[in-house]
Amino acid sequence: MNAACLLIAASAAVLGALGGIHLLYTYHGNRLEPRDPAVRAAMERSCPVITRQTTVWRAAKGFHASHSLGLIAFAAVYGYLASWRSGEAVLLRDPVPRRGTGVRPLRDRVGPVVNRRPLQVLCAVLAAIPVGTGLLTMMGLADPIYAAAGLPAHPLLDSNLRFFGGLWLVAGLAMCWLIPRIERETALFRTLWLMIFAGGLGRLVSMALVGPPPWPFIGFTLLEIAGAPLFIAWQARVARSATPSPRTE
Repeated sequence: MNAACLLIAASAAVLGALGGIHLLYTYHGNRLEPRDPAVRAAMERSCPVITRQTTVWRAAKGFHASHSLGLIAFAAVYGYLASWRSGEAVLLRDPVPRRGTGVRPLRDRVGPVVNRRPLQVLCAVLAAIPVGTGLLTMMGLADPIYAAAGLPAHPLLDSNLRFFGGLWLVAGLAMCWLIPRIERETALFRTLWLMIFAGGLGRLVSMALVGPPPWPFIGFTLLEIAGAPLFIAWQARVARSATPSPRTE
């Protein structure tokens, strides 16, 4: 890795570490709480002008969480780009020099299989999430997550939940469909991940305006924001590797 890529990766690591520490302090301990208990009590009683559906205290927690996830996503993307630019991404560089060739990337000798198979396996695992949760969300307010929250029956909310559950289910099925030909379905692959990325942005807005969701959904948000550019870049590399290079005489 050259000096420029190393500096970019080191800078990304610093931001990622700070984002992780900030996220940890947001949910554990009292380091980000006001020293005066009366201030916290006032924040818990007050609503921001923009909405009455949350409190200033919950919104502040959401600000902390969303900013932390933004730093982590930034670090993940730039860390990967730095390693990709240097030819060492995804651990595909062979450090053993060959006689007369110098250090050759492993992917140049073994083809796209090294990159393709892990991508297919990971996408298959992740595709199970929208398939499973899509089926559950199509249950509407009977979905165990919403049933446990004790939400009152509301036709509009139930209808929208079932509608978006159907979209989410089809997105998961589409991901399953393209896995066997993942190096050729670039447009569909990118469309699905851009949908997921947009959903992650929606979660960040919700954190900022309403408050943080339960811990598992914080993890989903991180996957949606940071995972989308990483998976798109990974699939692009697989697609390029699968394209036969023109023969030279």
